[in-house]
Amino acid sequence: MGTGGRSEESGPSGIQMKIRRRKEEKDGNLRTDHSGGEEANQFFVLRQGKVTVELSAAGRKPIVIQILEGGEILGWSWLVPPYQWRFDARAIEPTRAIAFYGKCLRTQCEEDHDLGYELLKHFTTIIGERLDAASLQLLDTYGEHA
Repeated sequence: MGTGGRSEESGPSGIQMKIRRRKEEKDGNLRTDHSGGEEANQFFVLRQGKVTVELSAAGRKPIVIQILEGGEILGWSWLVPPYQWRFDARAIEPTRAIAFYGKCLRTQCEEDHDLGYELLKHFTTIIGERLDAASLQLLDTYGEHA
């Protein structure tokens, strides 16, 4: 697990929420689903708990890309067009997070380019870590069949 996705921010800004476990009827897994091309308008700073970042494909078991813990950031799709979720996320234990509204932040970044640059520097590290983790997991899963 990399440290680029860590955030020391624990201030009161943002909306505090719980990522609740939900029972999905099909397979009994408890999951919060961000797939299916939904518009990505927010990201989360995890305060406590654990969340898996997963890659899902129809008819296949999800591949766990990364496990995130308190202090890490979940979600970067709000920053990159077409602003749609690219991975699923599933709380694997009770989790608390602060939600930040990315759509609002995108507007602020357009108005304040210094803010936009700082956010982009931070989030490109997170994007890189997630893509590296996805590549490794896909090689582990499908490498011998390639």
